[in-house]
Amino acid sequence: MAAVRPGGSIVVAVSGSWLTADLWRRYPDALRFCLDTLTATGFEPTLMLENLILREVVNRRGATDDFPVSIVAARRSL
Repeated sequence: MAAVRPGGSIVVAVSGSWLTADLWRRYPDALRFCLDTLTATGFEPTLMLENLILREVVNRRGATDDFPVSIVAARRSL
């Protein structure tokens, strides 16, 4: 497993939804869950962009699906 060194940064794309009803019940707010997890694991969010559209290419012919996402950049605490 790779680790982020102290002072290093990561960028996370957070989907606006979960795949199962159980996850929706346990974590109704995906972005809040991501921010809480980053903070609990020693990261400090430095940038957050909400309601961006991520276009995913789903086959070789170029068909796409669009998903609302939030982007979070975070720096690992020293």
